[in-house]
Amino acid sequence: MATFFSAILYYLVLLPISYMPFPVLYAMSDFFFVIIYRLFPYRKNLVMDNIRRSFPEKSEEEVKRITEVFYRHFCDVVFETLKVFTASPAEIMGRMKVKNGEILKEHYRNGKSVIA
Repeated sequence: MATFFSAILYYLVLLPISYMPFPVLYAMSDFFFVIIYRLFPYRKNLVMDNIRRSFPEKSEEEVKRITEVFYRHFCDVVFETLKVFTASPAEIMGRMKVKNGEILKEHYRNGKSVIA
C-alpha cells in the first residue's frame, strides 16, 4: 500500500513540479518559506538554538537573520532538488560551477563518496 501512495505522490505531485521552470519553482519556494518559517514554524527553536551554540558571539538579531537565511536557502534546495527529476544534464551543469574539481576526482579514484 505504501508503494501505491509513493507512486501517486511521485506522479501527481513531484514529477509535475519538476517540469516547472526555475522562476516558478523559486516562487513556490518563497511561498513554502512563508509557511514553514512564519505560519507553521518547522523546528525553528531547534534551528535557532543550534545557531546560538554555533555562533555564541552573535546577537539575538543576528541569530534571527541567520535563521531566516537558512530557511530561505533550505526551501530553495528542496525545490531545486525536485527539478533534478526532469532537468537535463546540460541544464544542471549550466547552473553550477565546480572549483577544484581535481579534489573530487581524487576522492572518486580512491573509491570515496562525495556529496556536493
